[in-house]
Amino acid sequence: MITMKMGGGKNMLWMVPSVMDEEVKSIVVCPFVVLLEEQYSKAITAGLRCHNYSLQNLLVSPLGKMFSKVFIDEFHDILNCHPNCTIKWKVLAKQFSKMNMQIALLSATAPPHCLELFIKPFGIKVSDLTNVRSSMNRPEIRIHVVSVEPITVRESLNHLVRALKGHLVDKECIFMFFSSQGNVELFTTQNKCASYHSNLFEAGNTEAYNLDLWD
Repeated sequence: MITMKMGGGKNMLWMVPSVMDEEVKSIVVCPFVVLLEEQYSKAITAGLRCHNYSLQNLLVSPLGKMFSKVFIDEFHDILNCHPNCTIKWKVLAKQFSKMNMQIALLSATAPPHCLELFIKPFGIKVSDLTNVRSSMNRPEIRIHVVSVEPITVRESLNHLVRALKGHLVDKECIFMFFSSQGNVELFTTQNKCASYHSNLFEAGNTEAYNLDLWD
């Protein structure tokens, strides 16, 4: 298991061996479509031969037996995923546990105290695990905590975000998390920013549309 901060170089673990030796074949699991497309693009740019497969079909095919390593990116999603994805994750993890291949679990957010829960679906015991964890210090990320009266919280939040936006430089972003879909809709309307929700609130407000706004 490899835990490294975002941008720490986890992708190099599966890219470099294949760049150095074209006979090295690995399966890379990306649970998010946007992440998959990004990884695929990076691999193509690096000159690697790669294909986007439906994993469940690949693993039971003769082609699936040609691979000796599997890299599962964002593996913590097996516990944190949408309820509709839980069964798919468990089936996939069980398939990998029965295959004769090395499993590398990659994450930037897997807390140490949940280690046993994360690896159990893959049939891995703590005693059999090699755990590599780098520094998770992120000096480029700052957390601002502001105490406000409940009645004024919305306007105070809008004021704070507008003020911070004026100090952002290229490639800097602000993430906002809300507990309800209604609050997301209201905030994005007032501040003209991109939003994403698992159940987006109006026709045409797709994930792709919001990613374009984000870029």
